[in-house]
Amino acid sequence: TTLIEQKAQAGLMSLAWAKVENLTVAIKEAKLAGAQESLVSKEEALLAEAVARVPELPNDRVILDPEGEGLKLLPRGHKRAVDKASGSVYYYNSQTGEAGNVGDDPPPREELGDVDIAASRPCCAEWVRSRTCKGGRRCPWRHEMPRPGDPIRECILARDDDR
Repeated sequence: TTLIEQKAQAGLMSLAWAKVENLTVAIKEAKLAGAQESLVSKEEALLAEAVARVPELPNDRVILDPEGEGLKLLPRGHKRAVDKASGSVYYYNSQTGEAGNVGDDPPPREELGDVDIAASRPCCAEWVRSRTCKGGRRCPWRHEMPRPGDPIRECILARDDDR
């Protein structure tokens, strides 16, 4: 790809993440305002699915969950950086320019967004055709019916008796 295409792609990703951040803020505001719990849950699921389908998560916003439960997304305006001299991580606020110290803890877990990458995996073609898969639980693909836009892939594992 050319430099112009890369810049255009980066601009589109920036716009998309701005929309994701706006939706995240709207969901939090709806919760605080006492919105119906079922509607908020539905929007949270849609947000998680949208984040999962992004082909490339912003590496300056994704961190490991402090409690060891996968990945989390830093809140709007917060970013992660690496000190070039020591290789240590620090956090900063991109809106105010205020940076924390190397080794500081990330923002509280309640402020971190969820990143469910399971929904981004392709559906298993064998399972879609027959509702069974020779790979079983070892198959890396999702065993569920695809939704519009879901990629479908053949199982890459062989049965024990196929070897």
